[in-house]
Amino acid sequence: MKNRTIGLATLALLASFISATPSGAQSVRVEGDVNHPANRVLSDILTRNQYLVIERDTVLGADFVTDGDLLVIRSDVRLAGRVGGSVAVIQGAFFTRPGSRIEGELASIGGELYLSRLAEVGAVHELPTGVGTGVAYEAGTHTVTLVPPSLPARVGTTGIFGLAVPTYDRVNGLTARWGSQLLLRRDTVPPVIRGSVSYATARRAVGGSIALDVPVAGGWVTAEVAREAFTNEAWIRGPLMNTLSTLILRSDVRDYHESDVALLRFERRQRQPIIQGESFWGPRLTVRGSRDRSLEAANVWSLTGRDEPWRENPPISDGEIFSVSPGALVEWRGAVSWFRGDVSVEWAPGGVGDFEFVHLVSEGRLTMPALWNHSLELRGRTHQTLGGSAAPAQRWTLFGGGGTVPTLPVAAMRGDRLVFLETKYDIPLAWVRLPLVGSPDLRLQHATGAAWVTNTPMPDLEQSIGAGLRFFLIQALVHVDPAARPLRPIYSIGTGFQF
Repeated sequence: MKNRTIGLATLALLASFISATPSGAQSVRVEGDVNHPANRVLSDILTRNQYLVIERDTVLGADFVTDGDLLVIRSDVRLAGRVGGSVAVIQGAFFTRPGSRIEGELASIGGELYLSRLAEVGAVHELPTGVGTGVAYEAGTHTVTLVPPSLPARVGTTGIFGLAVPTYDRVNGLTARWGSQLLLRRDTVPPVIRGSVSYATARRAVGGSIALDVPVAGGWVTAEVAREAFTNEAWIRGPLMNTLSTLILRSDVRDYHESDVALLRFERRQRQPIIQGESFWGPRLTVRGSRDRSLEAANVWSLTGRDEPWRENPPISDGEIFSVSPGALVEWRGAVSWFRGDVSVEWAPGGVGDFEFVHLVSEGRLTMPALWNHSLELRGRTHQTLGGSAAPAQRWTLFGGGGTVPTLPVAAMRGDRLVFLETKYDIPLAWVRLPLVGSPDLRLQHATGAAWVTNTPMPDLEQSIGAGLRFFLIQALVHVDPAARPLRPIYSIGTGFQF
């Protein structure tokens, strides 16, 4: 029994030396160069030359401790212990267990990362999938080959040959936009100069912008100057649907003002959509100065309702605003649920502009399964001015009409304060099969909210209840105000999405 115990211990010791081999026994070198933080982490590990190489599937238990670095090559490794340096995963899979700790950085070079939220990990860098990676082993040396992706031209255009999708509204008419960009360095993450020029037919006005984007410390710094027509109602209806609604139905749910803007922003951007089990947090800080002007509604053409006057585009508080705005974007995706939220606080101090205020804007959207195969979606938004004086009118938003409470007239309410909550409940009608569109969903919808001005009484919350059918992208609903007598139905046809 004693001899057997000694034999098992010896085998375990040999296995540990096979799985985690010190750099003195093996060497790693890199061929090719890619300007990316993940490659920089790998280069730093090789320069320090204090690493362990793991090239077999291994579990590093809670008692595993190394003060150096770790190289995982073509193997699945599960870490429950502590790494005092950095970790590079090369064409392998790396798992962190709850309680594990990596004091340095973690880089994926053509590998896969599965990280526990209860583990402590430094900065995480993943080489873009467009970068080719290869590993070869010969005479005690692992050779890692990096092949940069084919890079775009230094000068290029955005959209289709530089043309963005045109927009149409009651103030600007048809707005056409052309944009281009210049890469300052041919690289995977290069600094970029972006420029655009626009023309609004109803105002006969030329606008445009020029911006410089520079990658810095895991984020982006943007410097931009622009002259554009701005709106605070993009949250109500997307540009495509508002264009179609204006052009066909003579219904524009946005207000507009023109601004000359200069800003400097630092932000952490989301590089790609998150997948199940992932989350994203993107902080940002914006320093902004603007000179704002009112615009009037024009007599633009529409397919219907041409005998009716356009809704007024209300004047703003013309003047200059200088502000600092911290904010953050948060997103999380579970197995069947998804959440995305955003919050920003704009502080315009006194003495540097024409206005002094603190204004908060936050919004969130949650989708999740309900009973059986039903689904539930919640969307909320709030605007709040912090302090005793109202924000200037160019920070107000309207409320009422399609996209908010359909039973209210468009812009029935307006102000620098807003509360809004919308609930959608979808029930699949699998027993109904229609040609081309398939099976519809029965959609039940409730919306409530109000808008008002600081230092005025908060009005009663308005609400609407709707029901109808949803076919893929198209929905047709009938809405009523449950407090009204008699009930007056309002019909709507739309997409249910923000286009």
